[in-house]
Amino acid sequence: MILRQTFDQAINGYWDGGAKRVFDWTIDTLPTALGHLDKRFSRIGSWEANHYFTVKTGKNELQTLANAKRHLRKTCKIPSQFEYIK
Repeated sequence: MILRQTFDQAINGYWDGGAKRVFDWTIDTLPTALGHLDKRFSRIGSWEANHYFTVKTGKNELQTLANAKRHLRKTCKIPSQFEYIK
């Protein structure tokens, strides 16, 4: 399952290819080099956004991505919309 974030306007950042509007956030299933093996937390990431963060793991993928959506809404300063893609 994917959480797709679409910004109202294209933004520039630390990635190649110029300004982007759409970022796909997924649950990272591989343990990191930092030993992120705690099942109570999940690592969420977007290759396009070149950003990863940790949220509390829900009972299923949808709840975990909902936690990620809340985190992104709270921390993102630019207006955007979200949708879940199976």
